[in-house]
Amino acid sequence: MNVLGKEINIYPNPATDRIYIQSPAKINATLTGITGKVIRQIENASYLSVKNLASGLYLLRITNQEGTLIKVEKVIKQNK
Repeated sequence: MNVLGKEINIYPNPATDRIYIQSPAKINATLTGITGKVIRQIENASYLSVKNLASGLYLLRITNQEGTLIKVEKVIKQNK
């Protein structure tokens, strides 16, 4: 994980509707299932909707604008 990875805050976790991504730089976010299947990709991400997803564990990959991996975070989706 690089220096920027330590400055990125991902919350709430577990989440029910949205996952917010607080970053000092523009980042891209890719949400995948535990098997690696891409579920959502967002450029210049500040949040990610998980409202219509099944409860469970997902991986959130954060990359910079050039596509370099900055951080991978496990996120949990739970229903209300």
